[in-house]
Amino acid sequence: MTTASTPDARTTEPNDTAGSGSRPDSGAADRTARDALRDALVRTAAQGRVLIELTLDTSGTNAALQRTRGRGPVLALARTLFRAAPDVLTTRGLIDFTTGHAAGARPAIAWLEHDGRVWHGMPGRELARLDPTPATPRIAPLTLLALLAQAQQVSRLEPDADADANARTAAAETATDATIPRQRERFAITTLLSADADSPALDAEVTTADGMLHTVRARCGRDLVTLVLFAHPSDPAGADALDWTRLPDPDDPAWSRVLAEFPAAD
Repeated sequence: MTTASTPDARTTEPNDTAGSGSRPDSGAADRTARDALRDALVRTAAQGRVLIELTLDTSGTNAALQRTRGRGPVLALARTLFRAAPDVLTTRGLIDFTTGHAAGARPAIAWLEHDGRVWHGMPGRELARLDPTPATPRIAPLTLLALLAQAQQVSRLEPDADADANARTAAAETATDATIPRQRERFAITTLLSADADSPALDAEVTTADGMLHTVRARCGRDLVTLVLFAHPSDPAGADALDWTRLPDPDDPAWSRVLAEFPAAD
């Protein structure tokens, strides 16, 4: 799997136009959308550190497991565990593009991504005491963004006027005028290749705000991953003091300062 702390810049594309007067074909339009998406990735990474909210919706997987026929202690345990676990799990945290780390937490669960691996467990646990797993787009934002940077089939979507209006209203009520998104774009990405054996291809929808990533929604098999990135503040308080040798802990003073930077309403 290819992962990177900073998304790749745009790659050199061949010139498909026959001349200055030729009309752009669908390939040229795809390249324009692809370049715009990659520009947004680069600008987002240039922020250095970005607050994130990661939501994993496993309701599709859970429902399929409950419908699975068969008996046995292992399958029975799996059904019990999935019934007990929430279908939708949201964590809040940070991507640090300067160090190649991403992490998030909520009460009783935390995760950390670095160098193509993910650790998860109780908040505050030392990574040295945990066994990492290969990073997958389900719970590895840097891996997901690296896949977006490599996407070839990218197209523009019509703006979502209702979502745009709601975002502006929420921002106006809780933030300064400088943080209200002025320009939003939407992109669709198909056949996004993944190294996750359970989901060999992903479909994603990306929304940008003022030329930077805002929301990524990716379908991973039966699961849906939603990654929200907050461009403001660009350098959250407490980020310099984070301990990347442990899982994030909302009760830790440094992480508490970072999490306090999230908008009051989002």
